[in-house]
Amino acid sequence: MPGPDVADFTHRFFAAMGARTQPLPGGMRVELTREQLALLENRPLWTLGLWAGADAGLTTLYFAFEDPQTEAAHPGEPLAPGSPRLEQMCGLALRECALGGARLRPASGRGGPLRPFLVFHFVVARVGRSVRERLEPVAVDLVDGAAFPCPPLLDEPLEAMGDGVADAERPRLSVGDAHQRAVDALCRQLADEDPSWYMEALLRLEEELDRLYAYLERATAERPPDRAAVALARARIAELHELSRPRIEVRARAATLLYAPAYWPKPCSMYLSRRRQ
Repeated sequence: MPGPDVADFTHRFFAAMGARTQPLPGGMRVELTREQLALLENRPLWTLGLWAGADAGLTTLYFAFEDPQTEAAHPGEPLAPGSPRLEQMCGLALRECALGGARLRPASGRGGPLRPFLVFHFVVARVGRSVRERLEPVAVDLVDGAAFPCPPLLDEPLEAMGDGVADAERPRLSVGDAHQRAVDALCRQLADEDPSWYMEALLRLEEELDRLYAYLERATAERPPDRAAVALARARIAELHELSRPRIEVRARAATLLYAPAYWPKPCSMYLSRRRQ
């Protein structure tokens, strides 16, 4: 998320929270109530001292947007990809506003009504001895039902929907149907991927089971097991299977309702870029 995008997201985010904001050169000043601060930091109110009758006044935060051409007038928390505060903001947006909306305006000369697409942002986790996650967005055309991998939306010249989109085609798919088509498309994509990670994880699981069985055999030879020991051994084997069994887990973390030309996705030259607006 480049610097200008971070600044725009920050202004919109705190405006949606109802917080008091003041733009500053290269940064921003924000006043939050205790309730808003607790919501942002995902913590209970009592951790902020309200249970003890502490002062419930406003908390003032200063933020600096990372821009090499601009320096903030006030020293503040840097807001940049990976910064703790920006991670908090994105986390709250996903918890409270899992469905977003945007519009992609075509370049001049390419008219026609916009078409609704529903973009599902799936978290794909490869689970085994360790967990590796990645984000896989899948777009579904709500008119013709086509589902396809979605290009990064941050690379698109998106606009806020405002009060809605008047000139747009009517969707023919329900959200449930669109979700099923997105899941089917993602499953086909995952089925075509290299399965070597699965075979390696399965081999590690078998090696760990062999070591566990060998240990149990030695323990049994030294001392006849009682009922409690047998139950404990079975529980340990089941736990190992549950924790290390290689598998892929998929969940939809958020979704974006996108209004775009019917020929989307195409090269960005077919759309109005931010720089030309």
